[in-house]
Amino acid sequence: MPALTSVVIPTYNRAEYLPLTVASALAQDGAEVEVIVVDDGSTDATASVVEKYRTAWGERFRYIRQENAERSIARNHGLRYARGEFVAFLDSDDLWRPHHVRSCVAALRANPEAVAAYSEHGLVDANGKAIEDFVRRPTFELDQFKREVCRKQLIVFPGEVLIRRSNLEDLFGGTDVFDPEAVMLEDWLLWVNLLRTGTFCRVGDATVWRRLHPNNTWGNPEKFAQQSIRVTQKVIATGLPKHLGLSGSRILAINRTHCAYAFYLSGQWSLARKDLIAALREDAGVLLERHFWTVALRLCIGKKLSKRIRSARHKGKGNLIAGAQPNP
Repeated sequence: MPALTSVVIPTYNRAEYLPLTVASALAQDGAEVEVIVVDDGSTDATASVVEKYRTAWGERFRYIRQENAERSIARNHGLRYARGEFVAFLDSDDLWRPHHVRSCVAALRANPEAVAAYSEHGLVDANGKAIEDFVRRPTFELDQFKREVCRKQLIVFPGEVLIRRSNLEDLFGGTDVFDPEAVMLEDWLLWVNLLRTGTFCRVGDATVWRRLHPNNTWGNPEKFAQQSIRVTQKVIATGLPKHLGLSGSRILAINRTHCAYAFYLSGQWSLARKDLIAALREDAGVLLERHFWTVALRLCIGKKLSKRIRSARHKGKGNLIAGAQPNP
């Protein structure tokens, strides 16, 4: 029998997408999976939706409700009920393709020194229509992989990662693996902490569908900007960037450009420009970073054209993805 994988899904007001996410986790080929949904005080129809599907989902499904406390605490809460040899954290609007767990477990079996495995992803829009089947990212190995994760130039999303539970226990000594003060980018901080003890192995295949919709993390740029700087400081404090020869000021400057991008997406261009200037003041070397120029150029093309480009990029042009269409 395959080893058990525990899938923790924190959710807040995602009743429209949650059944699809849970179904994709339970429908893994050649894998033994349990799903733990932690409802972080949803005010929509989440509880009634769960009751509707609970019987169909069966004994491999568990539902926990807590007062709203943000997703780090929700993930830690769910992890307390996990029984698997492997652990995964899937966002409640994303989807796994049927071979995700099997592929990640195989990668970890083939790389016993790795603390986690990560895969690639495709994109679907809010209605479940394909935007891009496989999002190409650079491939890095060993210390260079660690550097790019610390710099947040290689972003690894929660649903892509499968972790050996023993590594979490060795590093944290319990189930509180997400920093409760990090209510955004908490996954980035966890990856950096894990990389202090080992590396990640790459699956290389797109096994995840990430969904783009207006309520993604970018939907609250002020909160994102505040959390980005706070979590960046925590990442620097782990000591891993310094060990890898990375400048803390450069990492802060890079994250200022991410804050600028969040404000750009929300149409708050003056705040986007302000954060780009702050990035330059933090570390002028950020001029060598591609992301700085990506944001700067988008701020130069005009709001109307920029809006049309963003709209086109976030609207699916491919086929409807089986199991990705939300309920009407």
